[in-house]
Amino acid sequence: PETGFTLPALTPKHFSFNSHFGACPRCHGLGSCLDPDPTLFVPFPEKSINQGGIKTWWSGSKKKKGAYDRLIESLVLHMNEDPDKPIKDMSREFKRALFYGTKEAMQTPWSTKPFEGLSNHARRLLEESKSEITKRNVRRFMSHKPCDECEGKRLKPSILAVTLAHETEARSIQGLTNL
Repeated sequence: PETGFTLPALTPKHFSFNSHFGACPRCHGLGSCLDPDPTLFVPFPEKSINQGGIKTWWSGSKKKKGAYDRLIESLVLHMNEDPDKPIKDMSREFKRALFYGTKEAMQTPWSTKPFEGLSNHARRLLEESKSEITKRNVRRFMSHKPCDECEGKRLKPSILAVTLAHETEARSIQGLTNL
């Protein structure tokens, strides 16, 4: 009553991850989500950028791969890194920017804007692209990880907050099924 939060009349379908009433909205009741995996972008960290140490989903298109390689080169210049240095020895700040982007704008071959980051770009393409080929290529750089929202429990957080009296303590539906 203090927060104003209410739930509808609860039925068994609210406690099922097979129903949209109970399933976690982020993972759709699967318990895991596809997330970009930095180790798939840099399978050989002992290689440098100039040695081809960074892999992207554009490898099938020379034109797109070349354009994306120039963006990465711009990031290297912007962050004063050596493109001949093994990626594993590059600064933590560079690796963070490479995967998750920059907040500040940088000069690219086409404009001045922040670098989006490999992981952010992959996530955006998977969500927004209409091309199944692009989505399939991007999925090669992702792996299943437990859902952030439900922590792999597959149900909506509001449903997991419902507790039932059990012996000496109250338990959620997850706690009861774990018994």
